[in-house]
Amino acid sequence: PAMTMSNFYLMVVVVGHDVLAIIIVRGRLMFDFKFRRSSLIPLILLLSLAAVAATACGGGDVEEAAAAPTAETIIQTVIVEKDGPVVVATSLVEVTKVVEKVVEVTVAPAARNTLSGEVVVATNTVGVPVGTPELCVPGCGNEKYLMGAWSTLFRATADGTTHPHVAESWELAPDNSSITFKLRSDVEFHQGYGPLTAEDVAWTINSVNGATNPDSIHDNVGDYAANYGLATAVDESTVKVIITNFDSRTPRYLFSEFWQGVAISSKAVFDEFGKEGMRDKFIGTGPFEVDEWVDDSHIYLNAVSDHWYKTPGVASAKILEVPEEATRIAMFETGQAQITRVNLPNVPKLLLKGGKVRPVVGSQKTISFGAGNYLEKVGARDGEPLATPGFDASLPWVGDPNAAGCDYDDMLLNSLPSKPVCDEMENARLVRQALAMSIDRAGIGDAIYGGLASESYMTHLSADDPNHKDEWKIEYDVEKAKELMAQAGYADGFEMQIYAGVGAESLEFATALSAAWQSELGINVTFDQQAYSAIRPTFVDRSNKELVVGGWTTSWPPDWPQGREDNSWFDGGTMKYGALPFSALTYGKMLGEADIAKRTATAVEWYEHENFWRWQPGIVDVPTFDVYNGDTITWDPQRATSIWWGGVAVAMPLEDVQMN
Repeated sequence: PAMTMSNFYLMVVVVGHDVLAIIIVRGRLMFDFKFRRSSLIPLILLLSLAAVAATACGGGDVEEAAAAPTAETIIQTVIVEKDGPVVVATSLVEVTKVVEKVVEVTVAPAARNTLSGEVVVATNTVGVPVGTPELCVPGCGNEKYLMGAWSTLFRATADGTTHPHVAESWELAPDNSSITFKLRSDVEFHQGYGPLTAEDVAWTINSVNGATNPDSIHDNVGDYAANYGLATAVDESTVKVIITNFDSRTPRYLFSEFWQGVAISSKAVFDEFGKEGMRDKFIGTGPFEVDEWVDDSHIYLNAVSDHWYKTPGVASAKILEVPEEATRIAMFETGQAQITRVNLPNVPKLLLKGGKVRPVVGSQKTISFGAGNYLEKVGARDGEPLATPGFDASLPWVGDPNAAGCDYDDMLLNSLPSKPVCDEMENARLVRQALAMSIDRAGIGDAIYGGLASESYMTHLSADDPNHKDEWKIEYDVEKAKELMAQAGYADGFEMQIYAGVGAESLEFATALSAAWQSELGINVTFDQQAYSAIRPTFVDRSNKELVVGGWTTSWPPDWPQGREDNSWFDGGTMKYGALPFSALTYGKMLGEADIAKRTATAVEWYEHENFWRWQPGIVDVPTFDVYNGDTITWDPQRATSIWWGGVAVAMPLEDVQMN
């Protein structure tokens, strides 16, 4: 109504970094301009002069609405806050000419959404700082996608429920041939790189997917290649991804942070700097913005005010790499850090200093005897012959299914063999059984984890899970183990090398699990502690021959495909637990099954197979806690997004931290 009764109307709309200016003279649209917010004041003045001229000249070819103009004119007051938003106020006054007034004011802190306080996290590692998606190797992805600076398409809460995030919704094609995501329109990249679009999402997915980018070394390269083809931008807010093998876990798996998913990065950054140049460009869309990320040192984060998802409760966060646990404890006790993570025996000590625990999904410790057991002949995805340079039947724990008298299909393509197993496979199985039953699980739980860890027997499955059977329990019986070793032809032991991981804690665990092997079974064990990045190539090309001290999550759902990284569905990615035919069969079967009950039944068949062959027995399930200072911060434990990977170093989600 005001517009129709005025000679001149200037409307300014501020949307993010963009400003739209519209000039209407005598009810008719005369000009509209879109420009960056930084140019607002000079352009407003220029537009005002243009508008005055337009009004004085009668608006060009606009017909006169009356013999004389009305004296009522809208005045726009543009208030530009220092370091703050633009506010446009409108009023009607009695004047004889058009006036545009630009006023610069300083707004008191209480008048706008301000942030204060800083939270400090002392952790054992800050991961590998890599901004290029396809170069984001393990240690980069775990921290990068969860620290709060990047966003995934969906988020999964602690109960496993999937919620919209960057993607508002998703739709599966009726024939399961594609999945389509509809994106939010208000997601902005940091540092002025503009709105997130479907092009950014499609480019990110294609860059990490081994099927569309053979050069990708991303931690999930094999997962994507196993299930997805090309991603395309249908329009600015719609992304379509081709499904090559339907994944019953979609979209929680790989499209949320539930399991090291893929966070969306900016294609504009890639176009500007290239693959190598983007390594040190950390541009995300999360509630925090990366100020600095230095390898082996720290991550500094600044909160994003009025964030599209959630504005953090603190102005900044420092994540400090402190490998020595004693130092982390001291920092917590002296108030230098408000959040840390320590080994279980030290948690009570911090509770006495005002600490509160925030449960994080724990990890399962396993030992893989699959190393060297590269028993698959053809790739699960393409049926092509598999190269297995690490296959070595001379290793005592490695069997030879191709030896004379061995029935490959009966042994390795069924849950359980239907007839006696040939000696070449049986002797190796007895060795694995002997090694599994000479691990003092209870002793490890007491000595290393303060009695808080529970015994574990089955990989991928907690002993407390309803699907776990009593007969799968592995008794600690060294004398029986000696009998099995002698029966297999190794009464005097043998040489063995174990990849133990990096650090004193990893070595302590590996030494404890193999204690009876060395003292009672005559096995001479050496430990490999090279960096994971150094040994990882042998897990990709299947040349590794070392046993692997593995880690898993205690919350891998039983109805999800079992046997991750021990079969050729992950060809092109890591296959560090061998190449096992039955795992390839069951993994593919569970991927394509929509019925959760049928998937679970298939998983039980896989557990039976694992229990018989002892490819990768569990050792202990270890709960994990972040400890925070309850006197200085509040951190609602019920609001936790799913940190399903217990090994993640950085406490999450930091945007939920509030200063007391």
